[in-house]
Order: sequence, then structure tokens, then C-alpha cells
Amino acid sequence: MIKTDKTIRILAPIYGLDSIYGRTIVIKQNITIRCVNYEAKEDDLLKSCGLDLKNYTVLDIKYKYKQDNIHEPYPAIQSLLNRIESALRTYHPGIVGFAGIISQPKVSPFPICIEKTTPSGPNQYKIDINKLIGFPDFYKKFCTAYSKKPIAFHRFNKSCDRAPVTKVSEDKIIDYCICLENLFVPSNSRNNSSFVSQGLVILRFSSKDIEMIKTLFEYRNSIVHADFAKQRRVHVHHTHYYEEIEEIMRKVLLVYIEKPW
Repeated sequence: MIKTDKTIRILAPIYGLDSIYGRTIVIKQNITIRCVNYEAKEDDLLKSCGLDLKNYTVLDIKYKYKQDNIHEPYPAIQSLLNRIESALRTYHPGIVGFAGIISQPKVSPFPICIEKTTPSGPNQYKIDINKLIGFPDFYKKFCTAYSKKPIAFHRFNKSCDRAPVTKVSEDKIIDYCICLENLFVPSNSRNNSSFVSQGLVILRFSSKDIEMIKTLFEYRNSIVHADFAKQRRVHVHHTHYYEEIEEIMRKVLLVYIEKPW
């Protein structure tokens, strides 16, 4: 017997994004960002699943899938959330992400807690509502770029999940280098950092940005070759370095989104 298509509602609470005060951001016909519906007691539903955020803003997905497909609804939903999360992090700086996944009606394996330790205190994804309204148009372009270079966006997204650093973060450095190599380096090529530097020159990045990326690759090479003397010489030992590098990475990805090469 062939199982019919099934439709469920997915709620994914967003941490870092402040309340949007009754506004609804329509990303696609079946995907919106909105405030939690207190009249429907959605806040109680989130709390019952172990998710207790300061401000309840959720991604609402009306998800249709074939019940006989072993890849549905999970990990297909997780893949979709990863893509939207990556888009949000590329679109605007700051801490933002999905805390969990809840389905209505309840289907296996939901509910899932993705991130229980969410940032507390003031909103850390300080995006103006007028800019957030433009996110759906950005997302359309993002999806085209993502389909061409998923590894680049995946690695940038992964780097954002690394804990804030007060010392060298080798994982972040490796994530950044893989992202840049995926964007600029032809397959089966060597001297990867040279291709990246040339690409940044063509895109008219500043000499400071290019030098910082050269330092990034120099330190990555010292990790690969276990050159501890070089690791002590290369200056990546402060938090501000990672903040500046992340912004350079975001600028590169935004250029690529506008005009993929």
C-alpha cells in the first residue's frame, strides 16, 4: 500500500532574533518568521519540550512530505533549517540560530532540542526590522548561490557555531580556509592561498583584508604541518582578529550571492 503525502507544521524557535512585534516575514509561501502565538499556547508547547527562550520568535513551516521516503521528514527538515540559518548568519552579523524543532502533530523524531544553551541578555542579532523585511528577497538569491557552493556556506555557518574565543580557534581558522578555497580554488589545484588572494584582488578587497586572509592561510598551514614555531609567530591570538575575519568572510559571501562565478 502506497502511503499518501503528509503535511505537518514545524515550529523552530529562533534564538538571538528579538520579537518582531506581530510582524510576519514570509520567506516562501509555506515558510514564515513570526512571533509565537500565545493564544494557541505555543509558548507552553515550546517550554514542554525544554525550550525556554527570553523572546519567542519562530520559524513556521507548513511541511509536506511523502511518508514512504526514508529521508523525510528528517533529515530533510534539518537540511532546510541549516540552509535558512546559514542565510540569516550571512545576511547580518550577530548570534542567531535555531534552538529546536517541534512538529504538530507530533511525529518521530520530534521534538528535538538543537541548542539548549542559548545566549541570554540583550538581543544579539541586532537587525533593523526594515532590513529583516528584505530577507525573503535575499534568500532567493542565497538559495541559487548555495546550490553552487554548499560547502562554502556550510563551513561559514559551522564557524559561527564555534564558541566565542579568547585565544586561537583552530577550528574556526580551518572552517574559514575551506570556505575560501571552495569559492576560489579550481579543483585539483595547488597553492590554494594564491588563488584566494588573486580572487580578492579581482573583487577589489582592501590590502588590509587581503593581508589578513594571507595570515589566516599561513596559520592554517602551520596547523597542518604541526609547525609550532610558526604558530607562535603568526598573529591570530586575539578575539578581534576573528571578528574582523568573520566580517571579511561575510563580505566575500555576499559578493558571491549577488553574482556567483
